[in-house]
Amino acid sequence: MVEDEPVLLETISECLRDWGYRVLEAPNATEAIAQLTATPHIDLMFSDIRMPGRMDGFGLARWVRERHPTVRILLTTGYEGQGVGPMDSLHDGPILRKPYGLEVLRQRLRSLLPDSDGVSG
Repeated sequence: MVEDEPVLLETISECLRDWGYRVLEAPNATEAIAQLTATPHIDLMFSDIRMPGRMDGFGLARWVRERHPTVRILLTTGYEGQGVGPMDSLHDGPILRKPYGLEVLRQRLRSLLPDSDGVSG
């Protein structure tokens, strides 16, 4: 999970863990890349689009697609107008708009990881 808002990062990560997922947290693309490089198997990257630093969520998605093509990507944003155009092919499905409900997130994860045993219930 890549999110620069600490409260949101902690809250959503906790929900994901409660649902049975193993979660790595990063506040920006640089730290996410370090974790993606160090971790042998990651199924999905859930990232905000707007983040501080030199790389936004689309840049991070591009990096992941080039180096880890099997990793599923879910992007989220609270800004209108993002997610339109050629960058859409960098992620798996529509951008999840903030604010989103937890059940919407849970359903999206199930659709992206249908064989996952991480979601219980």
